[in-house]
Amino acid sequence: MTNFYYKDSGDLPAEKRYGFKGWSTSKFKVDEGKNIEFFDLENDPVEKAINLYPYYETEDVHKIASNIDYFDIKDGIISLKDEYKDTLQGKITIPTIDGVTRIGSFSYGNSSGKTSKITHIYFLENSKITTVNMSAFTDCNELEVVDLPKTVRTISGYAFIRCSKLKTVTLNDNITTIDNNAFSSCSSLELTSLPANLTKLGSGAFQSAGPGVKLTTIPSGIETLESWTFNGCPNVKFSTFGGKSGESKLRIIENNCLNAAGKGNSNTVVEDIIINYSVERIDSNAFYGYATNTLKNVYFARPYEGSPAPYGMTPEEMGFTNPDLNIGQLESV
Repeated sequence: MTNFYYKDSGDLPAEKRYGFKGWSTSKFKVDEGKNIEFFDLENDPVEKAINLYPYYETEDVHKIASNIDYFDIKDGIISLKDEYKDTLQGKITIPTIDGVTRIGSFSYGNSSGKTSKITHIYFLENSKITTVNMSAFTDCNELEVVDLPKTVRTISGYAFIRCSKLKTVTLNDNITTIDNNAFSSCSSLELTSLPANLTKLGSGAFQSAGPGVKLTTIPSGIETLESWTFNGCPNVKFSTFGGKSGESKLRIIENNCLNAAGKGNSNTVVEDIIINYSVERIDSNAFYGYATNTLKNVYFARPYEGSPAPYGMTPEEMGFTNPDLNIGQLESV
C-alpha cells in the first residue's frame, strides 16, 4: 500500500507528477472490497490523499470482478449499461451473480456510430453463464480476447459479428451451439479446432473469418453444414465429410457452405476429398471454388450418378467443376 497526495502538476510528465517512475502500468485499483475502481494516473484527477494498490497487466483478472455499477441485470441477463458501452476501456471481468446465466448487449451496434473500447472480456472462475445472447458483442471493434467460461453452452447468432480485431476466443468442449453469423467477418480470429460436443453450426457462422481459422476436422455431432458457414475461409481444409454408421451424424452439406474456402497457404493441403456414408444430401455450389489450387480427387461412398441424382445434385452442380478432377467411388480408393 502506498499513500500519496496529489499536487498541482503543471506540465510535468505523468511519472514525475505522481512519483511512480518505472512502474509497468499507469492503472491502479483503489479501495479493496466490493466497489473496486481503477485510476488512470495520466487522465484522472486526484485531489485528495488516497490509498493505491498496484494493478499489473499480469495480475490474475479472474479474481477481480469489474464494478457492478457498470452493468444492468434483469431477467437473468447481464448487460453493459448504455453510458459505458462507448466509454469503458480495456479489460473487464463479468461478475458472477446468482440467477444470471446470459450475456446481453455490450455494444450499441453498427448503426449508432459509437464504438466500444473494450479489448478483453473475462469471467470469474465461478461463472454461471450458459449463453451469449444474439448480437451481444456486435461491432466491438477493439475487442481482442474473450475468455468464455466452461459453463457456456450456446453462442447465439451475430454474437461477435464484425469484431475485426478479435483474435482469441476460448471455446470449451461443452459448447453445443454456434449459431448464424456468430463469428462472421472476425477477420483476425485464430482458431484450430471446434468444440468436440458441437451439434449446431449455423449459417454463415464463420463466413469471411480470415486466414487464422485453420480447421481440418468436423465435430462428429454436427448433422448439417449450413449455407455459407465457412465461405471465404482460406485455411478451412476438410478432407473427410461424414463417416460410417456411428462415426458421424453429418447428413447434409448446404449451398455455398465451403465456397472459395481451402485455398490458403497453411501447412494442410487438400488433394483428396471423401464424401462418406453418412452424407445423404449436397446442395448447389456447396463446394464451389473449394481448394481449387490443390484438389485432385473426389470420392463418394454412395453412388453419385443416376436420375434423379442420388445426392440431389450432380458433382458439377455441387461445385466440382474442374474438368481435371478425378471423381469416383470410395470403394475404388
